[in-house]
Amino acid sequence: MVILDMPLFSFGGKMLSILMTPFNDTDTFSIQHKAIVETIDTEHEIICTLLDGDNMREWFEVYFAEHNIRYMLVPDLGYTNLINILAARAHGDYLYYVSPYTVIGSDVGWGRRAISALSAKDSVCGGLLSATINDINCTGLFLPIRTFHILGYYNMPLFETSVYGTRWAASILTDAGRLVNIPCGVEYNVTPHNDNYTTDRDMFNVTRAGRMMTLARLSEFMEKKDD
Repeated sequence: MVILDMPLFSFGGKMLSILMTPFNDTDTFSIQHKAIVETIDTEHEIICTLLDGDNMREWFEVYFAEHNIRYMLVPDLGYTNLINILAARAHGDYLYYVSPYTVIGSDVGWGRRAISALSAKDSVCGGLLSATINDINCTGLFLPIRTFHILGYYNMPLFETSVYGTRWAASILTDAGRLVNIPCGVEYNVTPHNDNYTTDRDMFNVTRAGRMMTLARLSEFMEKKDD
């Protein structure tokens, strides 16, 4: 695994780490990167995985260097593992995964507003950034780094797809009363359904007991309303 550090982009205030897992599609990545930089409006870093089998590896390496993007050269470990690796290496106070199917749009200030929307003093919470309330296609939560450390993951590694890895954490935070919708211009194109998606859906539907156990653990780190 190769890790390259780059400078951060500072706007003042708390920092947001954008996690990305591009593969081959240089056009989509460059469009996403441009949109993030132009609209995020808060201190941030962008950290990416670069698969060692990527046919566009050289292009990405040049682009990353030119735009001060931190990246890791890794084998293909599956989306959920790659996202968790990025989250563990992040420098920010907040995490947000931008998948190849995420459309950032032109809504300026979404990053700043997302940080303001998470008001829990204990930082055990999360947000759903989307133009659609309770977006079922969401592939990435807006998550404080403390919540990531308590859970031990950003995407539940039991799943192969980021949709259900995200849905697991979102379900737990919803039951805790700690998930908020953050209206903005971000949209999520539908992830192509494959065998992994079907397997993950079936597994999600039979693992509620596991989510309840995780909720009990998470609750130990939550401040009570009257504290």
